Amino acid sequence: MARALYSESSRSVASRSSSQVGMLFVRCRGGVSHSPEESVMDDDVWAAGLALASFIEQAAVSELAVVAES
Repeated sequence: MARALYSESSRSVASRSSSQVGMLFVRCRGGVSHSPEESVMDDDVWAAGLALASFIEQAAVSELAVVAES
């Protein structure tokens, strides 16, 4: 007998999370998402990766500043 699986969007779960959570959205052709027709451009994926790398770098620098002040 097949069992039903409950699935909830990560946005819903993140909104109830006690930890800090962020999401990075990459634009896709026609706004189609979660579908076989979803398509993104390489430049948009690259830009999202750069944004993520910048965020991680800034967070690390901020953390080092807090540690240095201690």
